[in-house]
Amino acid sequence: LRQIREAFPTPSLAGSVDVYPWNQAMLLAHGLTYRPRPVFQSYSAYTPELAELNAAYLRSNHADSNILFQVEATDERYPSLEDGRSWPELLTRYDITGTEGSFVILKRSAHPREFQLQPLGDLSVRWGEPVLLPATNHGPLWAELEINRSAWGVLVSAFYKPPPLQLAVSLRAGHRPPFRLVPGMARGGFLLSPLIQNNGPFIALASIEGGHNLTNLEVLSLTITAATKSGETRCYRSPLRLRLYQLNFPRQDLKDITTGSPVETGPQPSVAPSK
Repeated sequence: LRQIREAFPTPSLAGSVDVYPWNQAMLLAHGLTYRPRPVFQSYSAYTPELAELNAAYLRSNHADSNILFQVEATDERYPSLEDGRSWPELLTRYDITGTEGSFVILKRSAHPREFQLQPLGDLSVRWGEPVLLPATNHGPLWAELEINRSAWGVLVSAFYKPPPLQLAVSLRAGHRPPFRLVPGMARGGFLLSPLIQNNGPFIALASIEGGHNLTNLEVLSLTITAATKSGETRCYRSPLRLRLYQLNFPRQDLKDITTGSPVETGPQPSVAPSK
């Protein structure tokens, strides 16, 4: 327990606490009042229904007083997929009060804000074909991606599992290596643009002052493929359905908050731990 406390210093927090995307051991080691969300590790909320359980919890009277939040994806997934449906709730129902170690400290707001999803388009997407995304004046772009299995895919799933999928994005700052795409998470909705890979851009996203720092992380196009040598996609139906929205929400005055991690502006390799 001492080793965990030394590795993950945590401020004293009054009231209940949860941690995103994982690291419950840290809360227990510090003796904090840990009250988990329904699906208590974000990478396990891999269907729209499970993701909505966590989002609904944040909207309820039972939501935690504090959240220690970190942008850290599992198995090279697109970072905002994990508990993606909860991101708008976190950005509007919690205030960023600071950072500690590798975490952003969120405190439940006394005056919750509201967000709106403004429809931008309903597109058909084919495997391996780049899709140009609509301009949002550098605003956040929300996506819901419907990927269904074919009859062959259903049969394959009965014995093993269909091939994993990849999402490649092109940014103003250049291309990134493909990310893993989990169909159930993508169907529930997630922040597609800007690409948020660490805490610095997340704070900039929430901030009145930080939006201009995310220009180079704006996603201009996407391509979806199967993560196999052959690129075989017959386990899935084609075309896919992509619904796009502009995510609008009031920003916070965070000029005195230390980001704790830089806002990336150039191409960087995507590296995430395997759990």
